[in-house]
Amino acid sequence: MMFALLLMLLMAIAHQPGLIGASFRAVFSRLDRTYADAARDLYTNILLLIFRLGTLAMALQTLFFGTGTFSILTFLLIVAGLGVLQLLKWLAMQSIAKIFLSVRALEEPLSFLASLQLLTSIVVYPVTLLLIDYNWLWVCAVLLAAVYVAYLVLLLIRMIRIFMTKPISILYIALYIMTLEIVPFVGVCLAVQYLMSPIN
Repeated sequence: MMFALLLMLLMAIAHQPGLIGASFRAVFSRLDRTYADAARDLYTNILLLIFRLGTLAMALQTLFFGTGTFSILTFLLIVAGLGVLQLLKWLAMQSIAKIFLSVRALEEPLSFLASLQLLTSIVVYPVTLLLIDYNWLWVCAVLLAAVYVAYLVLLLIRMIRIFMTKPISILYIALYIMTLEIVPFVGVCLAVQYLMSPIN
């Protein structure tokens, strides 16, 4: 399964050679660079979506279930859950933009978010391999937690740069981080634990 996910990433890179560099610049550059410039077509976006969701699903399944109990059904359920979560997050952001901002105002944060998610998945991939091959549960759990914290910090910094126009804006940004990032992710983790309970 991990090889298939890596293949998806390599196919996306082969189709869009500047993909990783553009994503890195979008996340860490002070300039307003966009992930969309390197990945506009549906083919590349589908490959990257499968890689991102599949990598995170493998990390969660291995972390909660261990290496000896892999189930393709459980894996697909986690992928489906993450996919629904991603869709709901996108719909929520579109709704917020239509009510309070404009759809165009979301172009930079959405492109940044896609770049950040891709780079995060690339970092999570080798950690998941370590977890599968060596079963270093606590080491990998700490590494994955550190990656998630770094993801939230980078996201918070960029959101402040984009939307911090008034002091009240920090409240809106905090609400976004909580309601569309932290709470849903915790929900997915709890759902995975629920799936795990019949096994135990």
